[in-house]
Amino acid sequence: MAKRVGVASIIQETNTFSANQSTMQDFEIQGIWLGADVAAKSQGLNIEVAGSLEQLHRHGLEAIPLVRAWAMSGGVLLDTELAKLKMLLKQEISAAGKLDGLILNLHGALVSESDDHADAQISEFAREILGTDIPIVVTHDLHGNPSRRIVAASSALIGFRTYPHIDQGDTGRRAADLMNELLSKNRRLGTVLKKLNMIIPAETMGTSDHPLLQIRELADSLIDDQILDISLFPVQPWIDVSEVGFGITVVHAGDIERANQCAETIR
Repeated sequence: MAKRVGVASIIQETNTFSANQSTMQDFEIQGIWLGADVAAKSQGLNIEVAGSLEQLHRHGLEAIPLVRAWAMSGGVLLDTELAKLKMLLKQEISAAGKLDGLILNLHGALVSESDDHADAQISEFAREILGTDIPIVVTHDLHGNPSRRIVAASSALIGFRTYPHIDQGDTGRRAADLMNELLSKNRRLGTVLKKLNMIIPAETMGTSDHPLLQIRELADSLIDDQILDISLFPVQPWIDVSEVGFGITVVHAGDIERANQCAETIR
């Protein structure tokens, strides 16, 4: 029987300088999709969840749509509302039955009242539900702020390669490719994260212009059968949180020493 992979998307970008606070209503305005509605309503859209579902099918894996909750960028998310989003995820994972893997589409810069890294909290929550043996592949926006916690909770962490963003669907497909490596090819993957104590203006982050174009080309030149993905996270500058800074992730198939070398080459 085909391996069953859940796909869930909970996305909001936080501006910690905003005077407003975010609630479930911000997600409800955009529409929260559950179960089969996720596949039906996302089909043909250039979003992560659609790319993941499509590519999982191509790999012969059974794609299980769980939840898609997306909100416009806003202020810090209330803790009570983060708890509601986590309960939605738990509800849909429980209703899905046994899963062999999970793809989580997250922004990477979601901040709640009590947690600078709410995306990591969501990943840790999913890990608690699924246990230690089920692979979890996480995607982030290029403006995300990846943390050591989310690396520890996931099997692989990747991000967009473009700004302005045009590769959301492709990022979802890349996540499904990594899940296929984990489930169909039985490869053990890991992620190395390097952070730089640096924040750059958003207007200098275009990936078709230097310096990001040059750095992206260098990262691409290092990818091979052992270094499966390198993502750059210049991080949006409107969050004042712990562990903030330009991030580099390297997904590897076991050679952590080489993965660290790749991250250092880019840094």
